Amino acid sequence: MDKAYDISITNDAQPDDHNPLRGCTSSQIDAVTIAAFLKRNLDCMTRWKCGKRSRERLLMWITWHLARLNVCCVQDPSGKLIAVGIARPLKDLEESRFPHMVNEAGKFVFCDHVVAKTNESLKALLRYAAWRFPHAEYISFHRSKNGSALKTYELKKFLQKAKV
Repeated sequence: MDKAYDISITNDAQPDDHNPLRGCTSSQIDAVTIAAFLKRNLDCMTRWKCGKRSRERLLMWITWHLARLNVCCVQDPSGKLIAVGIARPLKDLEESRFPHMVNEAGKFVFCDHVVAKTNESLKALLRYAAWRFPHAEYISFHRSKNGSALKTYELKKFLQKAKV
């Protein structure tokens, strides 16, 4: 059974009683905290020399996603950030090349960045994605362990396999 993680949803948005995230609290986690977590935990960012302009662009990009509820953060019971997912709905995967492209009715969930320290926190991110992107039929992401290979799966099968 999943531990009681705090799934942070921005802008005080709360899932209703009919979705699997009911009971989650809405703690505000800012773009600076998210950027620092990603920089510490993503291979593509740990080697990145983040100058002032590129840092500002990253923070603006994260803030843009926060405003659209495209970011989910998971904290452990002590309040420590243990997972961050940034994803967006797209009409087709060609749109993934454009960092601010979004299509709310899109059939793809494209995961820009996902870091999860535990299996339970990854499941929490996936539950949020299923709630946040109700029109999605597929989930796509780049696997860092396999170079930059884009992987795409049927969302329902992916959630079943992950036991979400």
